[in-house]
Parts: sequence; C-alpha cells; structure tokens
Amino acid sequence: MTITEFLSLPEKPGRVCSLIAGRVFTRPRRRPDRQRRAAVERLLDLLKQDGGPELRTDFQVRHEPQDLFPVEIAVVQAGSELPALVVLIPRPGETIGETSDKVRACHAVGVLQVWELEFYSQQVTIHRPGDEPREYFRGDEALPLPRSLSAITPAGIFSGLPQPESALPDDVEKLWVDVLREKHECFGMSPAASVEVTVGGRIVQLIVPDHLVETEIFVTCEAGDLLFAIGREGHPWDHNEYLGVFIVAHQYDRDTYLAHVWHALYPNTLKYLGLDAETAAGNE
Repeated sequence: MTITEFLSLPEKPGRVCSLIAGRVFTRPRRRPDRQRRAAVERLLDLLKQDGGPELRTDFQVRHEPQDLFPVEIAVVQAGSELPALVVLIPRPGETIGETSDKVRACHAVGVLQVWELEFYSQQVTIHRPGDEPREYFRGDEALPLPRSLSAITPAGIFSGLPQPESALPDDVEKLWVDVLREKHECFGMSPAASVEVTVGGRIVQLIVPDHLVETEIFVTCEAGDLLFAIGREGHPWDHNEYLGVFIVAHQYDRDTYLAHVWHALYPNTLKYLGLDAETAAGNE
C-alpha cells in the first residue's frame, strides 16, 4: 500500500493507524502508560537547552511511497526540516521486523540517529546509517548526540522511572512464561496485565506479560487446573494477516489464571482450525 492509498482509508474510531513498509498497523487509541509518559518527559527535559534544537512530539516520518508513522520525539536542529535524531519506544507486541522497518525509513529520509528505548533491559540501542546498531546498557556511558547537546546516559534516562502497574498477585514476583514468538524464550517477566476471557460461561482474568497483552481470544477450555486458549494478536504481523496465539495457563484462584506458555501460530494455522475472526465468535 502507498501513502496516498493509506491516507484515503476511512478512519477507524478508537484506533491509531500507521503505514510501515507498505503494511497498515493499527493499535487502540489509549493514553500512554505512566512509564512511557515519564520516559518521554524525562528525555524532553534532558534534551532541552536554551537556543537548542526544536523538540517535537508530534513528528511523523514520511518516506515515499510506503512509510508514514509517528515517533516519540524528534530533535530538529535550527534551519532544518528533518530531525537529526528521533526516539522510538516500541509498543506492546511490536515485532523486531516492524521496529527495523521504522529505523530503515528514518535513515532513508536522512535521520542520522535513531534511539530505540527498551524498558525491560534499561537499554538504549542507537542506529546510524551504515553502522551496526550499538547497545548501551543501564550505566553511565554517555550516548552519542548531535553537536550542541549535553551528555545523556542510559542511567539518566531510566533511573527512578515509575514501574507500570502490574496485574500480578501480590505474592507472585514475576510471571514465568515459555514464549515462542520471534525467538524462543523462557524466563520470569514483569510487569503483567490482565485479559478478560470467558470460560464455561463465566468471566475469568488471564494474566499475561504486559508486552503481549493486545490479544483477542477465540476459544477456551479447561482441564483440571489448566486453561487452554487460542486467539490472535491484536495487530497485523505481515500483509495485514494476524499471528495466532496458543496459551496454556495455570489456575491461581477461582477466577484468575497465570499464563505460562505463549506460542505464536502462523495466520494459516487459525484458518485450518476454523478460527479466523469471522467464525471464532461462536466457538467460545
């Protein structure tokens, strides 16, 4: 899809749409979580200088013919229309490929530095045209900046940021999850969020890592103290197709289940199971 075709699409109430590498991505229009808001506000404060560059939070990268998307912060030097630096904070469920396509588009229009912030590892990855990405972890090593800006460190960005609200029970420190998505990972994750699902005619809370929360559950069943659920992710994966999700959760209390297996399924898997979005509604 081209930018012209994208801009001619009807608006989707309650959704924010972006065009990345010719694909349309949508997400719910909601207020950013407090950690994201605090990080943006802190970076704006760190980057702000009298007589310094313009700092914009409404900038959209436009790369003809097939990229149009917003960034968290754009640092625009005096006398220039293009940012020298942009800040990206990947959203829940955003794939590595989606972020890479954003970085590619930024470089294609002349942005010299792209900062990618990762809260979980307190890491800043800096992308520059022609160079391998460089990762800066937690510490006090100064990040490379356009001239005229003062030093900024990962510690200066992440230290003391509020933690996202977590749906984990008070006596569960982290949610151990076997995740198979872009790679296979098994470790404790925090914070977590709650997804409301229907099981046997009653509504229960399914607790999952917060970066995997945008999920539409199609079908559920119980076996003993285990809950099995199949659904799909809440935003497109490739060419407007959606990855399916297979979840296995263990019962914590009567109406709460903790997810411990989260495996992605190719879009065709849902079709062969008869669980595309049009037919799934009657399968609960």
